[in-house]
Amino acid sequence: MRYHHVDVFTDRPYSGGLAVFPDAGPLTGAQMRTITQELRHFESVDAPLTRLGAEFAYLLDASAMEGRHWNNDGILEDVATGSGAGCAAAYLRSHGRIGAGERRLLRQGRFTGRPSAMTVSADGHGRDIRSVRVGGGVALVGEGRLRELPPS
Repeated sequence: MRYHHVDVFTDRPYSGGLAVFPDAGPLTGAQMRTITQELRHFESVDAPLTRLGAEFAYLLDASAMEGRHWNNDGILEDVATGSGAGCAAAYLRSHGRIGAGERRLLRQGRFTGRPSAMTVSADGHGRDIRSVRVGGGVALVGEGRLRELPPS
């Protein structure tokens, strides 16, 4: 199965990797988890936050428009977290820190030496946030092919 290794939310190669499978339709969720773990793009670690129902920790410095994201044990820091950036956009909008539909630059990854930048925006008012958008650049680093798929 063909895949692309890309760095997202940056225009610089080797700034944070993600595997993209253009033809992933026939894969099951279990197969994708196995492939993701094999390619070392994500690790799941049991830690105290898990007992609270959390899977990750995300910190937003709203004044500096910078986010940080760790796995539960605080060891693995992500360089660009689109899902966290979306939540940050909703928070910023609901607290009047950004205008409805206003696009703002949210940075992440500086402390890992692999900076990224995501454009975020949100629509709605107060607790009634109707949509969020997260975008950014992509740098194609490589392409590959899986010779064998995990069992389904």
